[in-house]
Amino acid sequence: MDQGARNALVSDDRNEIEYPVDGPHWPLSGKPYFHTVLEKSHVRPVCLMGLPVKMQKHLPFASIPIVLTYCGKLWEVMYLGDYTFRRFDAKWKKYVEDNDLKVGDAVVFELDESRNGCTRFRTQILRGDYPARIMNNRNGETSETSIVIDED
Repeated sequence: MDQGARNALVSDDRNEIEYPVDGPHWPLSGKPYFHTVLEKSHVRPVCLMGLPVKMQKHLPFASIPIVLTYCGKLWEVMYLGDYTFRRFDAKWKKYVEDNDLKVGDAVVFELDESRNGCTRFRTQILRGDYPARIMNNRNGETSETSIVIDED
């Protein structure tokens, strides 16, 4: 990717703030997206990433190449849309390894382009490693041990 594209900015007219196009986090653009909190099957040992039905509606019922982007880097995977379990192929594992994804991390996939035989998802990674002060005696498994994050 050329340096000009790497440093391109997108303006958010509502707040007049500019965000890097390929930074780690950016506001969603209104295009179709989905997110998932990673579980063991997503990251090891088999690394399976199935796509939800709401996203499948925007993709063909065929196996097609997909490009995942994150922070200016690209990963090519195949979307296996002609399988009963519609998912990314085994190349998803490279994205997982290169980005050191772990159980509990979340990934947001925004459909950026789907034309001329090229489909691309912009991705954001949200790390699931909460600070110890938040997690002490809180695991979120019951209402008594719920995790509450205040928006002050």
